[in-house]
Amino acid sequence: MKTNTTFLTSHSLVAVVATAAAMAGSSLSTHYQWAIVMVAALAAAGAASLLLGHKVGKGIGQLKKMLVERQQTIVSSGIREIDELGSTVMQTSLRYDEIEVASRQNARELQSMLSRLSRRDGYDSADMGEFKTVLGGVGRSLSELMGQIEKDVVEISRCNADINSAKQSEATYRTTALLQNLTNGVERVADRCAQLQQQIGSAEKAVAKAIEKTNVLTEGVHRIRSCSETSKKKLRSLGDPTRQIGNIVGTITDIAARTEMLALNASIESIRAGEHGRGFAVVADEVRKLAEQTSHSAREIGVLAESLEMQTTDSLAVLSREQNEVESDIAVVEAIRETLNELSQVTAAGMFVVSDLSQQGDQQQNLVQGLAGGIDSIASAHQADRKRADHASWAIKSLAKTAIDLDSNIHRLRGCTNPNLDVTPAERRQLLELANQTRADATPDAAGRQEPAGRHQAGRHENTRVTEEAK
Repeated sequence: MKTNTTFLTSHSLVAVVATAAAMAGSSLSTHYQWAIVMVAALAAAGAASLLLGHKVGKGIGQLKKMLVERQQTIVSSGIREIDELGSTVMQTSLRYDEIEVASRQNARELQSMLSRLSRRDGYDSADMGEFKTVLGGVGRSLSELMGQIEKDVVEISRCNADINSAKQSEATYRTTALLQNLTNGVERVADRCAQLQQQIGSAEKAVAKAIEKTNVLTEGVHRIRSCSETSKKKLRSLGDPTRQIGNIVGTITDIAARTEMLALNASIESIRAGEHGRGFAVVADEVRKLAEQTSHSAREIGVLAESLEMQTTDSLAVLSREQNEVESDIAVVEAIRETLNELSQVTAAGMFVVSDLSQQGDQQQNLVQGLAGGIDSIASAHQADRKRADHASWAIKSLAKTAIDLDSNIHRLRGCTNPNLDVTPAERRQLLELANQTRADATPDAAGRQEPAGRHQAGRHENTRVTEEAK
């Protein structure tokens, strides 16, 4: 599995867990359930980061053993770049061992030849030619091995550069930035839910006050309707006495007419009686006048009774219209009260939903913070891997310098049989580029890594000494 794929997989796992936790949190309601979801998300993120760190650390550790302790082991970290780098390092180490064996064999041959030369007082041209031929063969074999070493060192540097690629840091930082944006978004949603909760609470209080006032208004309208019914009943009760007064007035008018007729008859009879009926005529005249006044008063009372009856009828009509309007107002008030009750239920349900959303927002915020902590752990592990890769870069640079020095000595050996060869060897540009690279930040392991370089330096001086003695 490639390094980028490994990091992408771990980050995708964290994102999937975050999404699943958010979706699950939206349907959970108890504290225990969202706590279990949060612990599961944190465990998944921690497991991903630990697995990633374990794989990279295992590969770097095996590479360290191969480079420092010279142990021939197979690197099996699960990351393809590190495994390929381990295979390349192992192959290079095997080649170095072959070079070391060949060098020792050539050194023994040279030592044997030098010992024979030292035992003889002189030497002839045939022995010198054989000696130069041996030196030239050693130089050619070493030159071929140096070419292979150059390729191996460049391949190791390339694999190390892939491990220390900036794409991994960029992916980690991008994931951290996305989680930070997600955290900010969740916080904004939580703040908005709190504001909405306050607004719904204010609306709920206003609706409660409106319902109270509507209830008071309903009671007042019902009292008005009761008073209207009472007034209507009283007005209806006034109609019967008014009609009775009309009947009584009719009776009085009839009696007055009869009394007036009797008075007229009495006057006629008093005139017939002459002097004896004069006093009776006066009484009859007074009775007639009294009958006329009674008849006039009865007519006025009748007019007043009719007027009272008409006003009572008009009042009953007005009260009926007002009662109908009161009934309509009562229906409107009842509809308003029902609407306010429904609005109160809606606001109560909205308050519950907003409270649930606010609680879930807090849960999701805790989950995102936990996932951010897991991503930070992954970033820390990646930083440690970058430091190990920097140490490997330092070792590769030292190896490239040693290879350049060794190549110059090998070129001298090749000059023993080829006098037309240049004095200085051709530049190995790739090794020079590796040797001239800026070393990473100094680490405590730098001192420990000086020991292999010291061994290479000692070997280089030994080869130089043997070559000079051969010349």
